[in-house]
Amino acid sequence: MASLTDDGSRVIESQVVIHRTKAVPSSLSAAELDDQFDIPSCIESIAASGATRVALQFPDELLEHATAVSSRLTAALQEKLNHQLEFFILADTTFDSCVVDEVAALHANAQLIIHFGYTMLANAPTLPSYHVLGKRVVDTAGCVKELQAYVEEVLTKDTTAKEHCTGVILLFDTDTYHSMPTVWKEWCGNDEASSSSNLPRTHQNVTIATIPQSVRHPTENNSPVSPVTSANVHHIHGMEVQLPDGDELRSHAVFLVGDIDSPIVVQVLLAVQLTAQRTGKQPTQLLKVWNGKTDCNTDAEEVKDTIERHNTWVQRRLQRRWFLVEKIKECEVIGIVAASCGVMGQAEMIQRLRRTIKKAGKKAHVLMVGKPNVPKLANFDEIDAFVLVASVSGTLLDDKEFPKPILTPLETILGLMPFLEVETEDGNTILSLSETSKTPTFFDMDFRSIMTHPLLLPTVESTSQAETAEVSLTSTKKVFHIGKKEEAPLNACTTVAVTGSSAVVQYENPTVERFKQRTFQGLDPEKHQADKGFPTTIVEGLSGVASRYNNDLDTMESGKGEQDGNTATD
Repeated sequence: MASLTDDGSRVIESQVVIHRTKAVPSSLSAAELDDQFDIPSCIESIAASGATRVALQFPDELLEHATAVSSRLTAALQEKLNHQLEFFILADTTFDSCVVDEVAALHANAQLIIHFGYTMLANAPTLPSYHVLGKRVVDTAGCVKELQAYVEEVLTKDTTAKEHCTGVILLFDTDTYHSMPTVWKEWCGNDEASSSSNLPRTHQNVTIATIPQSVRHPTENNSPVSPVTSANVHHIHGMEVQLPDGDELRSHAVFLVGDIDSPIVVQVLLAVQLTAQRTGKQPTQLLKVWNGKTDCNTDAEEVKDTIERHNTWVQRRLQRRWFLVEKIKECEVIGIVAASCGVMGQAEMIQRLRRTIKKAGKKAHVLMVGKPNVPKLANFDEIDAFVLVASVSGTLLDDKEFPKPILTPLETILGLMPFLEVETEDGNTILSLSETSKTPTFFDMDFRSIMTHPLLLPTVESTSQAETAEVSLTSTKKVFHIGKKEEAPLNACTTVAVTGSSAVVQYENPTVERFKQRTFQGLDPEKHQADKGFPTTIVEGLSGVASRYNNDLDTMESGKGEQDGNTATD
């Protein structure tokens, strides 16, 4: 309760922890500044856009370089452009700093956003954006050597396993992606196909993950990889992975070039969970993290212990995920929380979730509360569970401190699946996620991966079967699967009060029922004893302005008239 009544000093006195291991050095020369922040590519992007107001978004660890970058861009563009140019520094974003803060940019009437640092590779919904990914030093020759050793290790046949890994996905973190063209060229160097400017996306059991073409970044014009042409495309942390026809994402291991403490490590561990179940290997064996340096002082055992710690954290969260999937079946009122403003497709995802929840016979409310925390969501006691529509890094996994369960869109579909059905073109009913061709893994936190799922399309309907019930696995409560319900006519509703041509009727609504069950019924209990909180007569409300309502004028005039009458009588 203290978090609801404190004076705000706790927030003012809090300290921001900056991970210096991943940050750029404080002192940079002019050449190092141009290289680290890709100043030449930023100049070209601004000049090509024709923007006169540009927003520069920096995370906390790069904010100290904001003035130098802005001054450098201003000096360079004054000589190149004929019009005046204004820069705005964006910091302390409402949500995660890895997401483009379009709302803050619109407040400054910006026409272009340049995002620096770690990013979720998501474009803003309306404003054009450009992502400067950063540059970590990568030993390309050592990377190829480590990749070759890992491929031989992970593809070794295990006679005791039911299935085997069919390949390895080569994944680069955002600050190491600049080395992807060189590494992939060296990996394909001994093949005749390397002479082409468009290298294959899969070579020697290794599939490259690339940034989508819709996301603008400095390396977009130097990519040697052929464009995506197949429907067998998956996404890991915002990057596209086009697998050969017939291959599945859950039969691949991952070789990650990046930092061991990067947020992408947890997301990759989530992605390889099903691979571990199918192959009998541990998730830590299906993920190799290499920081880009052959002579790094980081011990291999230390890296392994860190991955083990991340995996233990993931396993605990996943155990609760199954509980939440069962819990949402009991929910009558579901809140959809919009926890990001800079991810394209969020508004469409919210609309599809609202439609799906309604088809399942439940009530949906859309909330915008900024960055979710316990005091904010505790205000909505009538809501049974929350669905968080946010970026990958903003999706909450540990929700034990929250008063109500918090789920991802994918987990919501899993929980509501018994209430829904959808038919494919051949007339077959989809009963599980595994029956769709573009199905992501259950542990995918990216809502963009399920945008085209059949259960989110307008063709989905409620189950046509008669009312059935099953026992919940979490509370032994009966959960009813209700068939299609026709809209109740007006004359079938309970009439509470009638006056003239107006009427007040009572509809069955889960939210209203929650209010009726509350112990506190208002300050005047006599008004609620007659009909359980519903008025027996319709009275006219106040009208006019708050300083002097219309009925106050009538009262004053009537009082004045009485005084005049009394005076005349006397």
